[in-house]
Amino acid sequence: MIELARRRFHQSGVPEARHELTCSDLESANIPPGSFDGIVALGFLEYQADETAALKHLLQLLAPGGVLVVSGPTRIRLANYLGFSTALRDKLIDFGLRKSRPAPYRIGLHRYSPERFRQLLEGSGFRFLKAQGHGFVEFEGPLRRLPYSGEVVLHQGLSAVARWLPIDRWGNDMIAMGRKPR
Repeated sequence: MIELARRRFHQSGVPEARHELTCSDLESANIPPGSFDGIVALGFLEYQADETAALKHLLQLLAPGGVLVVSGPTRIRLANYLGFSTALRDKLIDFGLRKSRPAPYRIGLHRYSPERFRQLLEGSGFRFLKAQGHGFVEFEGPLRRLPYSGEVVLHQGLSAVARWLPIDRWGNDMIAMGRKPR
């Protein structure tokens, strides 16, 4: 990803003096406090054993007034019929009518809602700005049989509806923003 970012910045004419790209473990990176005006941590928080500690570390790295953008999978998704398919599957397993199989794709530790992001960000010292869901893909049940093109059309349709009705909170992922106090 670092190499891809370098190529994209170069192709877009972004001078090397305007950015620095590096790969490191967050905890052991030698980054002075207040180094960043903004941090984008997409697909990061759900893998942290201690979300609050990770957010507090990011808070330290931000300059006063700096903004954090963070994302994670939603707790209740429209793609699993607002949790009904998961609950039904669990009941069928409980009654011995279905075998239990671990989901190979669920490797994240945490799921999010707007309220959960608000609590995490505020509990870590951020001022909560906004949380919004997005993405309507990977449906379960009969819609799983849709071809890719059908899934794209369904995603686009639901994304359009989300501009008018508050269904984005049940998208596949949630993006939240917080600001470090000045």
